[in-house]
Amino acid sequence: MTEKGDIRRLAKHPATPVDDFWVLKIMPFDFSQPVWWLIVTCLVYSVGFLAAILSSWPGAYVASPAFALGAAGVGWVWAVIAHRVRDAYVLYVNVGAVYETPEDEFKHFVSAEHREVLSWRKQLLMAGPIAGLLAAAAWIAFFRSPVTLFGQNIASLRPWPFQPEVYSSWQILPKFGVVAGFGVLIGLSIGITLWLMVREAKCIARMNKLTPVRLSEVVRGRLSPLADFHTRFATEWSMGVALFLILFWQTPDVASIGFLALLALIGLAAFILPQWLLSRLVRRSYERACAITLKAYEDQEMQSSSDSTGRVAAMASFRSATTPAKHGVYDIGGLILWLVSQVVAFTCVAIQVALTVKGS
Repeated sequence: MTEKGDIRRLAKHPATPVDDFWVLKIMPFDFSQPVWWLIVTCLVYSVGFLAAILSSWPGAYVASPAFALGAAGVGWVWAVIAHRVRDAYVLYVNVGAVYETPEDEFKHFVSAEHREVLSWRKQLLMAGPIAGLLAAAAWIAFFRSPVTLFGQNIASLRPWPFQPEVYSSWQILPKFGVVAGFGVLIGLSIGITLWLMVREAKCIARMNKLTPVRLSEVVRGRLSPLADFHTRFATEWSMGVALFLILFWQTPDVASIGFLALLALIGLAAFILPQWLLSRLVRRSYERACAITLKAYEDQEMQSSSDSTGRVAAMASFRSATTPAKHGVYDIGGLILWLVSQVVAFTCVAIQVALTVKGS
């Protein structure tokens, strides 16, 4: 159990941290997710196109579907991040009713946690290396290709949606800059999303140290919106694996298999980890109710040893309170969609494996 002093120590900033999130400063309007997707996609693609015009290779840029595909992927992820952050804070604050912690202290606790969740420095620690790896992959594709791994040519460094002209020696540095820029944007998108997932899971784990009320079904009901929120994220992430299958469709190799498998496993963990943590909280609430009811029953039994009516009433109360509760917090509809997304994700991995074996 987290003591009140620990909560006050964590809650140094009582104000909501969402308004200070740097992504919302560059995406300040409360547009719908599809609208932000369209805006960011067009902006990213247009900046790349302008760079291609200035360096005299607009034809190869337009003829390469990879740039449109990458812009659409980046646009979708950033639209998801903007809406995820706006929704997440409210959802976490709203579950305060399932704890015995005073409302104000719990809100301060959540604010302190989310200031770390939304810290750009912490996000950069995870997103920076991923962006650097993708930029390095672009450098290898331009200046060190072909590369072999386990005796196999790593063709996925030059995915098929890029026109061969992109990798020609003509204006190679500006072209590398644009491709690397897309790689950095994709890496930042993946890394920030991963950080939000991991740090929010830690937030749930820390909330589990607080004392829940002794009404497990009430706890389960109040946690359901938060569980559904994480289920939707896991579903969208898993469906995104199909986008990378398209990217690597004609260049299957062990590297692309590993990348797709990693993305699919993250989608699996993004559902299982929050569900496990939230179900533990429901179980703790149920166990507290059982323990207190058992003690009350024992006291009542001692007091009413000669009163059969009192013993019957105590037994009925005990059985009612200790009826096995459902600990899973998931919604059946959301679970089905997540399972479908998992089938899609791991089918993409299987297809890539089959294509790689066929081509070897």
